Amino acid sequence: MFLTVHSGDEESPKFYRYDVAWRESGIESSHGYIWDQTNEIARRLYIDASRIIVVLSASTCMAKRMELDNEPGDKISDYKKWRAGIQLPGDLSMYCYGFIPLLRSYDSRKIETVFFATPAVIVKQLTQALIRADDKRTLELFPEHIGLVKVIEKSLGKDDIPQAALVHCSDEGAVAVFVKDSRFYSGRYFPVSSEDGQELSTDIETYLLSFSSPDESLPLVITGSAENFKTDWSPIIPSFLSVQDLDFSPVWGLAEFVFAGGECELSAAF
Repeated sequence: MFLTVHSGDEESPKFYRYDVAWRESGIESSHGYIWDQTNEIARRLYIDASRIIVVLSASTCMAKRMELDNEPGDKISDYKKWRAGIQLPGDLSMYCYGFIPLLRSYDSRKIETVFFATPAVIVKQLTQALIRADDKRTLELFPEHIGLVKVIEKSLGKDDIPQAALVHCSDEGAVAVFVKDSRFYSGRYFPVSSEDGQELSTDIETYLLSFSSPDESLPLVITGSAENFKTDWSPIIPSFLSVQDLDFSPVWGLAEFVFAGGECELSAAF
């Protein structure tokens, strides 16, 4: 479990890493059992936190940019359910989904959002693991992709980004995020399918180049277990995070996104 604490002061954020055992649905567990596997520091941080932000892993969460009509207040809920239903197979009750507002059109008739969805059973497992029975707080859920966009912005050191990409690696796979016009454009998870990692690198490069414009350079940031991604890509931009903190890229990014006023509109069931 990767934990970051952001208080808005000069010393934050702070990073903590814990080896924990997640339990599948159907296994009897106490509410908030994860904290029993950490230490007193983590438990105190949990108690004192005003908000609990959870990163939904790209391996189990899809995210895509979506433009919505700015429907009247009494129609917007049904309209969003309809748009979500077009994207997701099966009954909507099988999912936790949401919309993250990015940009409104000049006449406010359109809203550019990031639509995301993850299986509802995963959210139930996370709630069981992280929220104690007597806690009235709820989890605030965001896709990993949004946090990685903030890492791109910070690493490039500018607000105007025509296009850029980030690959966040782990031993199981990698998530690739493409940014266009300084906003999230597309993201996809790639599981590891070969021992040398070359197939993974080739698939990711093909994916990113399918969106890129040849008229602009495409800077790439690599985070996480960077040694698992082999590429001759140019230019590669070093992450602003120190080497020992590269695994914390998604949680750092989401903390920054929320502190900057980022919001998420979750489906009513959650």
